[in-house]
Amino acid sequence: MVDHVGEAVRRGATVLVGGEVPDGPGFFYPATVVTDVPDDTPLMTEETFGPVAPVRVVDSFDEALALARDSSFGLAATVYTNSAEHAERSRQLPVGMLWINQWQAGGLDRTYEPAGNSGLGITGRRAAFDAATRQATVITAPR
Repeated sequence: MVDHVGEAVRRGATVLVGGEVPDGPGFFYPATVVTDVPDDTPLMTEETFGPVAPVRVVDSFDEALALARDSSFGLAATVYTNSAEHAERSRQLPVGMLWINQWQAGGLDRTYEPAGNSGLGITGRRAAFDAATRQATVITAPR
């Protein structure tokens, strides 16, 4: 995450808030918002796990969907819209989790399967256990 933000800044991006690791013990990275991020930087092309929001301005909802579909990753997407049509069309995104007009909502029993290079196998409370184990039948001959 630090490297992703740093590379973007070196290539011309602007940090609006955050972006600096604070002094002190522990592992903490502040909520960070970055604008003017070049499209070919890791911040835009890879999964950055952390509180970092790269902002990309587009000319249309169609362009936004096309850019989102162009990624090789598909863990999750969030779409904020006032349009019922846009909300419905965003369901076409190839992702394991899609939030519409909210973020990180859902319960412990929600299951999803990441798409693309984001991982393999269904996950979520019980599904993660089931995916990590397998049933087997053992038949023993009578003595």
